[in-house]
Amino acid sequence: MPKKCQVPVTYPQSMSGLLAAVLLPAATLGWHAPARAEPPTKPWTPIATLDTKVVREPSGLVKSRRHPGIYWTHGDSGTSPQIFAFRDTGEVVATVQLSGAPNSDWEDIAIDDKGNLYIGDIGNNKQVFPARFIYVLPEPDLTAAHSEPVPWARRWKYKYPKERFNAESLYVRDGQMHILNIGEKEKPTIYRLAPTAEDECELEAVAHLPIWLAQGADVSPDGRWLVACTGAAAWLAELDEEGKPRQDRKPMQIRYPQCSAEACCFDGDDILILTEKGKLYRIPRRDFEDGVRFVRPPVEKQKSPASEPSAPETEEPSTAPAGQPTHE
Repeated sequence: MPKKCQVPVTYPQSMSGLLAAVLLPAATLGWHAPARAEPPTKPWTPIATLDTKVVREPSGLVKSRRHPGIYWTHGDSGTSPQIFAFRDTGEVVATVQLSGAPNSDWEDIAIDDKGNLYIGDIGNNKQVFPARFIYVLPEPDLTAAHSEPVPWARRWKYKYPKERFNAESLYVRDGQMHILNIGEKEKPTIYRLAPTAEDECELEAVAHLPIWLAQGADVSPDGRWLVACTGAAAWLAELDEEGKPRQDRKPMQIRYPQCSAEACCFDGDDILILTEKGKLYRIPRRDFEDGVRFVRPPVEKQKSPASEPSAPETEEPSTAPAGQPTHE
């Protein structure tokens, strides 16, 4: 009988060998996996800096709907119960003292379609407060001299449905107040404040926001878009008719160097972000659409300390994880 022809068969000695045996023909034919596009980068440069000797630890931000080119802010917990009107050049044009509204932990400021400002005493870092407050007053007239404290027109009180939590974001949509908890244990929850008595509200959970550690938020004047910022990123989410983030649209995101970003607001198609150090940044909507990653601009080396001006101040980098609050 003729002998059978036997062909020696070899097998890869490891999984890497198996992968090589499978992928090698493809490589020889010129097949390559598509390269993942890197997001565009831009320098993270402020457009202005507020005088933090006047506005200590800025913590809220909203655009005026009464005065063109004016924005409102306030200080963080323990500072004077004052709100400040300023321009995007950093110039503070008015200081308004509030009466009967102690700054236990003011965290954000909002505005409605009727020209009212809402000041959120909503912070609760150590969960020591059983209830929190929101003060409402008509947007002040900048032409008047505010030598005397201005009283609030209404004060809303709310308690927590279950566990106490910290919140740093407040906005008003269709006349309804909303807060956004930070989300230290899970993704932040949007709560609608539903009036239950003359000056009391209860919190109704609306939806979760697919971000982490929210430190500021605002809603567009038409109620269609919600922006939220953290210490290292900001998200722009489209809302449905009920005010929930649309499930079929992923929020647009930008990233920036870790900083003490405390507040954000809409300004037309732009977003403004304000840090605890008073630095103001302007981000066009297109940057959210492109997913821009902002980077710290290089600092030019001084040729001669005696003749060259010092480098512009930049925010110090943080060792906290991305999105981690940085209260300096």
